[in-house]
Amino acid sequence: MVDSSANAAPQVPLMQGETVEVVFDAQGGLVAEPAPRTDALVVTNERVVRDGVADGARVVSMFPLRELAAMEVADNGRSFEKLGQGIVLVAAGLILGGLSWFILEIQVLSVILGGLPILVGIYMLTGWAFPDNAGSLQLYAPGHAIALPLQSAAARESVYTAMQRIYELRWGGQPEPRTEAPTQMFAPPPEPEAVPAAAEPETEAEADEPEEMEDAIGRLVDEADANIGSPPPEPRSSFWDIFRRR
Repeated sequence: MVDSSANAAPQVPLMQGETVEVVFDAQGGLVAEPAPRTDALVVTNERVVRDGVADGARVVSMFPLRELAAMEVADNGRSFEKLGQGIVLVAAGLILGGLSWFILEIQVLSVILGGLPILVGIYMLTGWAFPDNAGSLQLYAPGHAIALPLQSAAARESVYTAMQRIYELRWGGQPEPRTEAPTQMFAPPPEPEAVPAAAEPETEAEADEPEEMEDAIGRLVDEADANIGSPPPEPRSSFWDIFRRR
């Protein structure tokens, strides 16, 4: 924790119980308190305050820490790849210009062949030494955003530490989301009873089967009644009966 006096956020009085947790300066990075007349971001346990200067006027903006939704860093640091390309182009221009003058001895052609790569290389070296725009630290809340430029190497190096500290203040110590399924408060509705399927209609062949069976049974009964009054049939003679008769 840094100094929690009112000087840490100039002309922005602290509320009762409010303490300063993070002070990030656009020039010095993480500091105990911001330098006067410089851009700085002050984060307390209640608010996010941006105290800076724009067009010669002092600008202060703030929003509650609990409304902080996201953070972003745009680091436009110097690229050594761009530096190497610029040096190579300048060297190539000098070599081409010298060779063309030594071989052809034409001044205009030597200036064109050597001058164009040198101009492009100088442009790239200038862009590396003096970048068009510095990086920035941006904090977002619903309907509000705060952007603080990163104007030095110290600020670009310590911005990630500041982000980590602000993240801990905003989201650190929050209860983890529950992974268990919620308890069912009401009994599930009864399942609908199964309705028996309707019997399929019988076909004509199946409907005629009982009648055919009744007719067959009736014929058997009639034949049995007819055989009751008739004499029993004589037994047939066998082959041995012929010899017995003789």
